[in-house]
Amino acid sequence: MLLPILLQSSSPSFLPDDAWARISADVALARSSTTIDFIRDDADAAEGEYTLRLTVHDPAGLTTNRWATSRTCRGVQEAVEALGSVPFPSVQMPRDATEIVMDGVAYSVRFSARYGSQLGGPLELRSNIGTPLAAFVDRMIATVQPCWSSYRLLPKPER
Repeated sequence: MLLPILLQSSSPSFLPDDAWARISADVALARSSTTIDFIRDDADAAEGEYTLRLTVHDPAGLTTNRWATSRTCRGVQEAVEALGSVPFPSVQMPRDATEIVMDGVAYSVRFSARYGSQLGGPLELRSNIGTPLAAFVDRMIATVQPCWSSYRLLPKPER
C-alpha cells in the first residue's frame, strides 16, 4: 500500500507546483500558446474562491501573464465547475486507424483524477482541432476572457 504512494510522490510533476489543473492550446505553425493554470491557494479554497493564471506566448517570443479570480469574475467559477465535465476520448484499440496531424492546435487538459476519496493520479488528455476536447478548451478560454487583470488579487486577510 505504501509503495504506490512513494512511487507517485517521487514521479516528476506534470503541473507547476502552484497549480492543480491546466488547460492549454498550442498553435503549431504560429509558435504561440495559451495556457490557463488553476492555482493552488489554500486561503482561496477555504473561502470557495479560485485564482487562475493566464500565460500567453506570442509568435514574436514574448510572454504575458495575467490573473483572474472568482472574487471579481463569475467566469472563473464557471471554468472551475466545467472541469467536472471534461469530454473523455474513446479507448484506442490496436486495430483502430490513427490520423497523424503535424500542424493545427495541440489542446490539452491536465489534472489529478480519482474515484471517490481514493488517492488520485495525474491525467492528461490531448487532441487536435475538430474534437470535443478542442471545443471544451476553446469554450473555457472564452469563458474567462473578460476576467483577466495584469495584477494578482491577493487572498482575503484572515479576521
